[in-house]
Amino acid sequence: MGKVRCDSRLVRPGDTFVAVPGVKADGINFVPAAIAAGAGEIVAEVVRPESGVPDSILWRTVPNARVELASLACNEFGNPSHKLDIFGITGTNGKTSTTMLLRDILEYNAFKPGFISTNSIEIKPRALKKFNPTEAVDAKVEENTVTSGNTTPGPLNLQYYFSEMLRNSCKTAVMEVSSHALDQNRTWGTRFAVKAFTNLTQDHLDYHCSMAEYYQVKK
Repeated sequence: MGKVRCDSRLVRPGDTFVAVPGVKADGINFVPAAIAAGAGEIVAEVVRPESGVPDSILWRTVPNARVELASLACNEFGNPSHKLDIFGITGTNGKTSTTMLLRDILEYNAFKPGFISTNSIEIKPRALKKFNPTEAVDAKVEENTVTSGNTTPGPLNLQYYFSEMLRNSCKTAVMEVSSHALDQNRTWGTRFAVKAFTNLTQDHLDYHCSMAEYYQVKK
């Protein structure tokens, strides 16, 4: 059975390719590359074109490709967030320091927390093995720490990290949840035991159109 992909460069025969409308590029433009790489299924927000898609390929039209990607990611890794107590921290400022304090408190009390933040991704008590990222995220692995480019990973990497936390006997996870991640449904399907909100100040208006929209995303 194939895997779920949202990067056509990582598609292998039998994989499901989700054509996500991105901020900089639209995944629908990479459907031909995914088909050429052997994708067995295409998931997109547009209907199947009349030509160019072999009959052997399944095409599913969905209302929101980002939500579908997150849902498929949860299923692929066995819904790991349902087996961890996850603490999600959002807010304009204070996310990193709050997550670090909470991680240390949980660690001191032997709750074996996983950790996802702007600075790093940590999985204890054993080291996270080097892996081929499912979304072509530039990740550097050193001992039990991964350094990646986003405050909140994309859904495929996020659910992968949760599954690795379980495999490494973590009981809890502490993570930063950015407004970009919320707006892009990266955490859709993730079950949080605790959700915390630090504050809302004027920032990220290059992405959010207004403070009102920024507030609604955080809410």
